[in-house]
Amino acid sequence: RIAPFPPLSNVADKAARAPGNVALSGAKALTAGHQLVYSLCRPPGHHAERDTYGGFCYFCNGAIAAQFLVESVGKVAVLDVDYHHGNGTQDIFYADGSVMYVSMHEWPLYPGTGRLTDAGTGAGAGTTLNFPLPAGAPGHVYPAATARLARPPPARRPPPRGPGSPGSPAPRPHA
Repeated sequence: RIAPFPPLSNVADKAARAPGNVALSGAKALTAGHQLVYSLCRPPGHHAERDTYGGFCYFCNGAIAAQFLVESVGKVAVLDVDYHHGNGTQDIFYADGSVMYVSMHEWPLYPGTGRLTDAGTGAGAGTTLNFPLPAGAPGHVYPAATARLARPPPARRPPPRGPGSPGSPAPRPHA
């Protein structure tokens, strides 16, 4: 299934793969012993699902890094803070108990996913934590949501390592 989106040409394919290579390089740096790595990937890729691309994302770069880390070090967490929910990252790891996916996003905006009740399934049950905020939420809402994010229930606490997937901040009216 393909979302309405420009097809990949040879040049576009190279450009679409580049952010995934950056994310993978960051994951490799973590396994090499670096304590903190920042891999700037645009787009973050979090709208690319297993069998669909969308939201200007062809490949899910955070998932590429997370899968490498799972194979290298074991369980990891992906933290996704963006105006939009990362439906692709959630889709890829929804039934996978080795990756905890944590998302803070405004809802119900594009893509319309990321409900508080979405928690994973099968081996991934309990490994998805969504923190949907009201669309257009004022700035003071974010610290409270971050506090909830920092203290999930003990059974749903993320592993201490993994990639982040920061995306676009919510647009704010000019004062």
